[in-house]
Amino acid sequence: MALRIFEKWFNVPPWKDAEYITDYQGEKFWIYRFDGEGVEKIRIRHRSYPAGSINLVRDDDTHLTLADIHIVKKHRKRGLGKKLLQKAIHWARENHFVEIWGFVKAHDGEAEEDVREWYQRQGFEVYEVESGKYHIRMSL
Repeated sequence: MALRIFEKWFNVPPWKDAEYITDYQGEKFWIYRFDGEGVEKIRIRHRSYPAGSINLVRDDDTHLTLADIHIVKKHRKRGLGKKLLQKAIHWARENHFVEIWGFVKAHDGEAEEDVREWYQRQGFEVYEVESGKYHIRMSL
């Protein structure tokens, strides 16, 4: 109970040597990893509250589908999506995957063109599979 209070008030690590990412202002967001039934889940928390997540689905031993990436609205535009995606790519390389792919889908009023451009800046190929429907792909 006391640790939870310290997490909320002071943003202390949830355990010794906890991994984290920082936003553009240097604020720490603690990383929680879950590996469940073919899905690698990476979550970030700030002051013990959820701040974002990414889900990677194992298609086979070498290919992953980026199923979802989400940053809580109040934490957006702080570089967290980029850093969370970089953590996921690093994990995929460490585990000998050769490709990540997914669909482009805008949420919460984002323009789909902005989402496509964001993935391109992160190193993904973006290609149209049919009129108005786009996929992303990254070779690792």
